Amino acid sequence: MVLYAASTSLPGLLQSLFGYDALKRGLGHVAGRLLCRRRNACRGFVLEGDGPRWVIIAGLLIMAAGNY
Repeated sequence: MVLYAASTSLPGLLQSLFGYDALKRGLGHVAGRLLCRRRNACRGFVLEGDGPRWVIIAGLLIMAAGNY
């Protein structure tokens, strides 16, 4: 639900508050969508075997470092 809300509300925000036209608004989404496709392609390799455990540990360490 959060992903859907962000992808539907961000274009309106860019257009109304920042004065972007439709082309600039669309180009603002291109980078995020390309990164999502790249992440989804790599997800299968990372999550094999004990992969999920290490992904969770890395995420917790990154959050701890950010909060520190």
